Amino acid sequence: MEALYSARDAKEYMSLSDELDALGQAPCDRVVWQIAQSAQRALASNRRVSHRIKPVDLLLAAAAHHYGVGVLHYDHDFDILATHAGLSFDSRWLAKRGTLS
Repeated sequence: MEALYSARDAKEYMSLSDELDALGQAPCDRVVWQIAQSAQRALASNRRVSHRIKPVDLLLAAAAHHYGVGVLHYDHDFDILATHAGLSFDSRWLAKRGTLS
């Protein structure tokens, strides 16, 4: 849903939706929610970083950790989660930070 938010019109929305439907799914089940909460707790106990990570980013990172997949993103939050939240997943930038608007 976050990726589809960027669509500029119905045609672009449908095109992007079709492309995303071709990707595999990583369900956000109870275990993923528990991992996300543990990650948020780990961040809250670390004074060097903020625990104020968007909930959707916490869930995506927790799912990536749980299912052993990476996250392709354009959001610094995933680097924080991969480094400071006790999660293990490959955090890959879509483009160099600061180059997209």
